[in-house]
Amino acid sequence: MKPILYNENRKLIVAVFPFREQLKQNASLKPQSIVRAICKDEGIPFFDLLSDLKKYDPDKIYLKGDSVHFTVYGNELMAKSIMNFIIEGGIIPPIKQ
Repeated sequence: MKPILYNENRKLIVAVFPFREQLKQNASLKPQSIVRAICKDEGIPFFDLLSDLKKYDPDKIYLKGDSVHFTVYGNELMAKSIMNFIIEGGIIPPIKQ
C-alpha cells in the first residue's frame, strides 16, 4: 500500500481502534505493539486511539453487547481524534473555516 500511495503523492497513516475490553481492563496491547513496530520500521505515521477513548465511558462509545463496533457518538469521537492527529502531526494542513 505504501509504495502505491506514495507514487500517487498520497499519504498513509495507520490508526488502531481498541476493542471495548482494552478500555475497561488490562487487556493485551500486543496487537498495537506489533502494528506500531511495523509502522515505525516503514516510516508510516501510527495512531493508537486507546489513550483518547479511555477518557470516555465505553458503554457510550460501543454498541450494546458489542466489543468492536461503535455508536454514532463513538464514531464522532474517533473522527475528531484522528483529525487532530493528522493536523497536529502536520500530515495535512489545518482546515480553514
